[in-house]
Amino acid sequence: MPIPVDQYTTAIGDSFLARAYANLLGNDLFFYVSTTNEFRVKNAANNSIVTLVPGVRWMCLIQASGLVHLYYSLLNGVIYYAPFTTANYVAPLVATVTGLSSPATFSACYAPTSTPTCSARGVDYGRRHPGYTSSSPDMRSLLGKIQTYNNNVSQAYLVNEPVMAIHANDTNAVTINVMRTTVSNGYQQVGFYVVQLPGVS
Repeated sequence: MPIPVDQYTTAIGDSFLARAYANLLGNDLFFYVSTTNEFRVKNAANNSIVTLVPGVRWMCLIQASGLVHLYYSLLNGVIYYAPFTTANYVAPLVATVTGLSSPATFSACYAPTSTPTCSARGVDYGRRHPGYTSSSPDMRSLLGKIQTYNNNVSQAYLVNEPVMAIHANDTNAVTINVMRTTVSNGYQQVGFYVVQLPGVS
């Protein structure tokens, strides 16, 4: 049985910049970016930790059958894609540049009921959060692009850290969870908005 996400800090501690969980062929895997900017994975079955890539700022993933689609950005903001399989416990990742970049955070999700099925990405550029869709997980060929949010609506707030999620019954609508920070006092709230995925129906 997979480890609940609320027990994540029990598995890897509380010193990380980004984190994500996947279950690969029955193995609980905890992917995270350490405070020293190393992209690591911990296999809960044997408590082994492997450093996948150094110099990483952010990461996210999409779980698939028999593999995990990994997305990570280096300190320069360039976003990479790499499929992760059980072979990557010992073999290095084979990564490709996605053609997207982010100075901050990003997220990804899979839309299995859209036409065509697609991978979706939301990117945090600070003042804007564009969203992208692609028929392939590497995001190299885009189906569409949309401007999903603009922080210039009010200079009193920052809206950042977009995280995409799609309900199993939705075909082309995605929920984007965000952090809303009041500039004057640093007060934070969690919010969300819903947008239509571009290029799909």
